[in-house]
Amino acid sequence: MHEAQTPLFRFPEDSPYRNIFVKREDLSETGSHKFRYLKSQLEGLKNQGIHQVVLSTTGNAGITASHYAKQLGMKVFCLMSDRGDMDKAAQIEERDGFLVLSSRPVRFAKYLSKKYQVPFLRGSMDDFVVEQYRSLGEEIQQQVPEVAAIVNFGTSGTSTVGLMSAWKESWPALHLVQSGRSNSIVKALHPEQIPAITHEEPGLEDTPRREELLEYIRKSKGDAWYVQNYEFAQARVILHQYDLETSWEGECAFVVGQKIKDRYDSVLVIFSGKRWPAAHAMPNKKAETFEQLDDLWQVFLQQ
Repeated sequence: MHEAQTPLFRFPEDSPYRNIFVKREDLSETGSHKFRYLKSQLEGLKNQGIHQVVLSTTGNAGITASHYAKQLGMKVFCLMSDRGDMDKAAQIEERDGFLVLSSRPVRFAKYLSKKYQVPFLRGSMDDFVVEQYRSLGEEIQQQVPEVAAIVNFGTSGTSTVGLMSAWKESWPALHLVQSGRSNSIVKALHPEQIPAITHEEPGLEDTPRREELLEYIRKSKGDAWYVQNYEFAQARVILHQYDLETSWEGECAFVVGQKIKDRYDSVLVIFSGKRWPAAHAMPNKKAETFEQLDDLWQVFLQQ
């Protein structure tokens, strides 16, 4: 088994959370768990003579891809929702990623990929990405071999499927966390938890690996949870007391870790990303038509 790449945090013995472990993926070199596949993915493309790629992102993939692309002499065209996290958007631009805001980031990324014959980095349905995330599960086995339950935020669900594949049997109970517009797993199991209005939130409406995730939840005897905004805001206050900071996804995972900690001897909560400092300026490149997108693609090529 390989050496762990991100550290583990355990709350003090006199803490109410003493049986909760935290996997600090937010302390990776790119600030999120996306480092586990994007570097290898970009290196493979460069070896094929490819130097430009396109991706749609809610933030972490764009930051990570831009970080490694800059090292490799590649260029990344990032499409992001205009309702997304502008602090993450600023980090993409800081790493020389070419960031464009749009109300249709996935559709526009597919358009560019098809028209200009450039790879569309979409990790949600890539089996290579699932295999790379297996390393996260292997590290958890190494660091907390007795782990009884794992709590992870799920948007596309790829990281969760990958890490759970590290166990062949006797799975730790999987507790999948969702919030905002990303709620299809919770909706399948507990539709009563979903607020009436979520369509204005960023995120994926449907989790691409829904059936795989539901199967892992079933066979591990876990569950799915929807976290409200006020809940992760409260979690942020608690985490601050222990000098812990993470993205809202990590805060949502900690909310659920608190809820289930008395059911298990040990609970591992994954902090999948970093909470970035506030952006000083808003990104200024936007596209709402294919013509605007084509114009920006030409600008991208000239940089």
